[in-house]
Amino acid sequence: MKIAYCILCHKVTNPLRFTVDYLSRFEENKIYMHVDRKSDIAPFEEAFAQANVTWLTERIDVAWGSVSQVDATLALLKAANQEGFDYVFLISGDDIPIASHEQILARLERYKGREFIAYQDERFNRVDPRERVKHHYPDMFFKKRKTLMERVGAKLHGVGCRLGFFNNPFYKTLPRLYKGTSWFTISHGASCFILKYLEDHPYYRLAFQYSFCCDEVFFHTIIKQSPFNKNVIRDPECYSDSLRYIDWKTGPDYPRTLDESDFARMKSSGMLFARKVAPDIDISSLACFVDKTSEQYKERLFA
Repeated sequence: MKIAYCILCHKVTNPLRFTVDYLSRFEENKIYMHVDRKSDIAPFEEAFAQANVTWLTERIDVAWGSVSQVDATLALLKAANQEGFDYVFLISGDDIPIASHEQILARLERYKGREFIAYQDERFNRVDPRERVKHHYPDMFFKKRKTLMERVGAKLHGVGCRLGFFNNPFYKTLPRLYKGTSWFTISHGASCFILKYLEDHPYYRLAFQYSFCCDEVFFHTIIKQSPFNKNVIRDPECYSDSLRYIDWKTGPDYPRTLDESDFARMKSSGMLFARKVAPDIDISSLACFVDKTSEQYKERLFA
C-alpha cells in the first residue's frame, strides 16, 4: 500500500524530525512538505535529505485561521496526486505517529476504501459552520495574539455582522456546510474528487476567500456531498474518526501541548497520530514510544 504523508510546517522541531525520519524509512511512503513562505527553507533542506521527501517549490504565506491554510493543503494534494497513492494523511509539523508503520498499514488494510475525516457530533462542542463563511473577516481575525485595538475591532465586527454588514456575496452559492477537525486521512479517490470538484465549481474556493477557520469546513463540505460520504468512518465509541489524538479537555493550552506525561493516554486512544506535541520533546523518548521502533533506529538517529 502506498501512502502519501502531506505535512504543513513552518519550523524544524523535534516532533517533525522524528516523524519525517521514521516515516521515510519505508519505501512505500512518500512525504510531501509545505513550508510556510515566511520561513527560511535552508534548515529544512539540511534536516531532511531523504530520497522519498518532496518539497513544494511554490510556497504559500500561511496565516492562522485564513484560507491560506486551505490553499497550502490543496497544493499538497495536487503534488501527491501526480504520483499516485492509496491513502493520504494530512498532518502538521507538530504531529507524531503513535502507532508503528506496520500498525498504520494494518489499520488501513482492514478498512480499505473507508475515509477517516471527523465531523462534529456529540463528541465535540458544536459550532455553526455558516458563521465561519457567511461574513467577511478582516486580517485582525487571523492573529492569535491581538492588540487591544484589534480586540475592540473584532467586537465591533461582530456587532456589524448581527446588523447585516460584512456579508459574503458568494455565501448563497454554497451547498449546506459541514464542520469537523482539520486533519484527515482519505483515499486517492476522495482526494481526486476534491480537486475535480474545485475545477468544476470555481466559485467554491472564491466563497471562502475572507472566511474564518475555513479549513474545518472547506473539505468536509465537499466530501459530505460526494459519493465518498458513504465510506466515511463513523464510530461514536472511537476517540476520533480522523485517527488523531488531540486533547481539547485537559489544558492549560487548547488543544493541550503534549509531552511524555501524555504517552499512556495517547497509546490507549487507539489513534495513529497525535498532536500537538511539544517542539523540544526528547527525540529518544519518541523513538522508544512508537511500537516496533527498533534499537537500531535509535542508534542510527543519534549516530
